[in-house]
Order: sequence, then structure tokens, then C-alpha cells
Amino acid sequence: MTEDIKPRLPVTFELAALAMAIALILAIPIGTFQAYRERRRADRILGVATITLISIPQFLTAVILITIFAIKLEWLPISGFSRITSGGIGANLKSIALPAFSLALAEMAVLSQVLRADMITTLKEDFILSARAKGMPTSNVLFRQALRPSSISLLTLAALNAGRLLGGAVIVEVLFGLPGLGKMIVDAIAANEVIKVQAGVLVIAAIYVTLNAVTDILYGFLDPRVRHGAE
Repeated sequence: MTEDIKPRLPVTFELAALAMAIALILAIPIGTFQAYRERRRADRILGVATITLISIPQFLTAVILITIFAIKLEWLPISGFSRITSGGIGANLKSIALPAFSLALAEMAVLSQVLRADMITTLKEDFILSARAKGMPTSNVLFRQALRPSSISLLTLAALNAGRLLGGAVIVEVLFGLPGLGKMIVDAIAANEVIKVQAGVLVIAAIYVTLNAVTDILYGFLDPRVRHGAE
């Protein structure tokens, strides 16, 4: 069983990690900008766009991305996976880019709206008003003063949704032909291999629990109030 899981786990882990990284990289500036431009035109346009992304199923997002970037533009491969050890990092990123973005877009939309809501509240706090009154640049106020205390819910949701990303990876891996843990589970279900299905689900559950434990540790670094409260 270990021989079946060992080569597949890095593929699924890379897919989920890259998807979450893309989601966070996009969600943080979008959510921050929306909070700064609360109830203005840019905020409303981005709000509609994120709700649209949330409403689209992941498999449909994957099909749209395949149609645009693989079939019409021919920038990226439709299916297959190139490992870093065999094809290099460039070929690896090309092979996993479409699957990662298929998972990341809806996740980015959710995370950006959570950050927006918390950031709006934080921007009304006294220490933010004081920083603005002292003439601190807007970028410093947003990203140095307001972002950290506004990131607790973002981090919590990202950790909780990591399990959902691993679950969504099952569909994406099948669509793109990635040799990951999700595809192994689907193939095992089709072949009625119960032990292999149980092993795959157990590994995903263990990763999920570990991520949530790490999240609890990170709370204290993001918000000193959590650390001081524990002391």
C-alpha cells in the first residue's frame, strides 16, 4: 500500500499547496483593496466577480481554463504531469498550472471576501485611526498595521478549506490526468479496492488534522492578543 501512496502523495500535496498559495496571493491584495474602497464602484465590481467565481463548480472552471489556455492559446498542456526530477521545474509548473488555478479561483474568491469583512472592521479601530492621523502612508496602514489582526479568520478558513482543496483535487486530478492521491482513490473505487480507498482517505484526514494544529500555533504570531491571552 505504501508503494501505491508514496509516489502519488507529492503530486496531490503540490497541487493543493500551489492552489492555496495562488488563492492567498490573489485574495490578500483583492480583499484589502475592497476594504479600502468599501461600497465604491471597484468594491462592487470585485464583489460581483468573486461571487461569480464562487458559484462556478470546479470542474466547469477546469473546462473553461482548458478551452482558453490549452486548446485556443496552446500555452499549457491539457493533461499529464511532469515531475521536477525528470522534466525540471519549468515543465512541472506548466503541467500543474491549469489544475492549480482550477482549484484556486473559487478559494481565492471566498478568502478575499472574508478578509474584506475583517479588514473593514479593523480599519475602524482606534490604532488605525491614530496611524492615519499621524500621516502614515496608506500602504503601511493597510499592509503593516491592519493586515495582521485581520488575518485570523483568513488563516482559519484557509486551514479548514485545505481539506476541501484535497477533496476537490480528486475531480481535478481525474480531469487533468494527474497521478495523484485523488485519482488513486477514484481508480480504487472503480476497481472495488476497499483497502486502498481507506488508506487514501486516512492520509487526507491526517494532513487535514496536521494543518489545523499548525494553524492554532500560528494564531499567536498573527495576533499578539491571542498569545498574551494564553499566557
